[in-house]
Amino acid sequence: MKLLYIYSDGKNEWNCSEWRCVMPMQAINKSGLAEAKMMSIGDFSEGLEYETVEWADVIIIQRNMFGSVIQNMLHWRFMGKTIILDVDDNYHMIPSSVLSFPFWRSGKQIDDKGNTTTLPFEPLQQLEIGASLVNAITAPSRVLVEDWKKYAPTFLIPNYPTTAPFTKAFESLQPLRPPAVGWGGSFSHIDSFANSNVGPALRRLKERLNFRLMIAGGDGRIAHMLRIPGTETIRWKLYHEWPTLLSEFTVGIAPLAGMYDQRRSWIKVLEYMLMGIPWIASDMLPYEDLRPYGALVRNSAKEWEQAIEDALTYPDREQITRAREFALAQEIDLHVPELLETYQKIIDMEKPII
Repeated sequence: MKLLYIYSDGKNEWNCSEWRCVMPMQAINKSGLAEAKMMSIGDFSEGLEYETVEWADVIIIQRNMFGSVIQNMLHWRFMGKTIILDVDDNYHMIPSSVLSFPFWRSGKQIDDKGNTTTLPFEPLQQLEIGASLVNAITAPSRVLVEDWKKYAPTFLIPNYPTTAPFTKAFESLQPLRPPAVGWGGSFSHIDSFANSNVGPALRRLKERLNFRLMIAGGDGRIAHMLRIPGTETIRWKLYHEWPTLLSEFTVGIAPLAGMYDQRRSWIKVLEYMLMGIPWIASDMLPYEDLRPYGALVRNSAKEWEQAIEDALTYPDREQITRAREFALAQEIDLHVPELLETYQKIIDMEKPII
């Protein structure tokens, strides 16, 4: 089997493409069970690297299925290639607070200089068309699998990590004083903080406990909304730098709220587990499978406050050990056979183009 991953992230937003394209590609090639390559959505859209696309049996296109991507995708479907759309969101539900909202709803793009252009089509409408024309759709959560099945057959492919960078950072851990409560994420989590009640809990804890509050990822709106003096805001980090920053967290938090957040994957909490960090998260579907390994709270300020205080003062070392063992077992190298089995099922399916 020959697989080609078409990645969509730009260098200033690089994260999802690491999980959904780079990690599986590298693990597949390491396994020797199949071959995999990768190319950018821009090159695919412009019809470049024709021989590379021709080489592939299966083409996995990440997220941006619109414009000339659809045209080229259809060319290759008619040529007998198996085409998969990989989605990591329900783009119909994106809140207006998320920075990509104007793009998905009206095609507005802002370049590095702040100039705004508008695409001649609506990306969301085009994505729906493209989704209905592929062989299958893959997604990292069960809820997303349900969301997208009205367009094409859908398959769950979890976000499996490459654990080596986390193990290296874990082995170099040094006890820090004062302890730190930390979070890191993209520019799509303002509602997660605003509607989960974690803010009031942190403010009350700060009045009586000595800890650093670290908010990573570069979204200054979160720290402004929390209104906690001394909050450390850390800029967006390159992916390979993230485990080192995580090593400064004593406790990790993962607030979620609302229907959009129900479609998240387990990445954030799984990374805490890989680093041996006790964690507290909103009791929502993305973290249901991880319930035995941390604290899930019902988004009341009282529950957040108590759970964070417990983790800071009385961490459950046995639970932390079990959590890390589980997380290490999710190493993507161990799950390549399952991944290839899913792709083979899609190849074997008969789905007409129209």
